[in-house]
Formats: sequence, structure tokens, C-alpha cells
Amino acid sequence: MIKQMTLEDCLTVFRNMREDDKREVLATQWDDDIDCLATRSFNYPGVRYTAFNKNNTPVAAFGVALHTPGVGVAWMVATDDFSGVAIEVSRFGRALIAVLLESEVHRVQAFSAAFHVQSHKWLPVVGLEREDGNVMRQLGRDGEDFYIFAATRKLEGKLCA
Repeated sequence: MIKQMTLEDCLTVFRNMREDDKREVLATQWDDDIDCLATRSFNYPGVRYTAFNKNNTPVAAFGVALHTPGVGVAWMVATDDFSGVAIEVSRFGRALIAVLLESEVHRVQAFSAAFHVQSHKWLPVVGLEREDGNVMRQLGRDGEDFYIFAATRKLEGKLCA
């Protein structure tokens, strides 16, 4: 089941996230304060959701933050119990990105640490493709490289006069 996120559910997922998710998201933060990171993620402008397992436990927190005009940044962290909701979240995420590209944004992007191979396999499932040549060298605070995955909408005409 997927619902609009509450701060409580967001905190639950962040406090129990998979090790690779934790390494990845903390690599771009000033400190290791998980509660602060969860609260910031919850408060980003945009859309945010929580996926629950059969026991009604939050196991994935995800959304698309509105980063700059017309650009959304997709994000997700999950617990080790993600596999039970992976198909549902994948379908929901793919539909969400498609709807956003038809309405509010012309680009949805995600940043993924080079070591997070599991993420590199999943992002194309939700419609985000790795952009060729886009390696953000040493973006992480300990020098971790990151890749950019994105989906875009074809823009018609000029953006301004």
C-alpha cells in the first residue's frame, strides 16, 4: 500500500534504511544526522509517499522534490523489506514520473552513487535512464562518484522571448 507520507513514517524508514541507501544519502550531507535528513526530505517542495508492507510497516520513502523551475529530483530510501513492495513502488514511481513530465516539470533526475549498483538497476525500471558521460566525479564528501539518471519531456517552441 502506498500513501501520502507523514513525517512519522518518513522517520521510521530513514532510521531503518538499507546500508547502501544510508551510505549514498549521507555522502551528500554535512553530517550523519538521520532524523535531520529525514525531516529535510519530508519538507522538500514536491510530492512524497510512503510504501507499507503487509504488516502496515513503512518500508520505503520516496518522492520528487522540485529542485529548480521545471526540474524535479527523484529520491527514495528503503528498508531491507523493500522487496515485498518493489513491484508496487516501481509501477507507482513510473506513473508518477510520467504524470509529472506531462504537467509540472520537463525533467526528472536522480543522483546515484557509483557503488549503489542495486539503484542503477532499479532507476531505469521507473523510467530514468543513466545519462551518458555524466559522472559527477568526487561529488560525495569522501570523494564518492555519482551518476545522473533522468527522464525529460520534449519542449515545444522557445522558453522565453
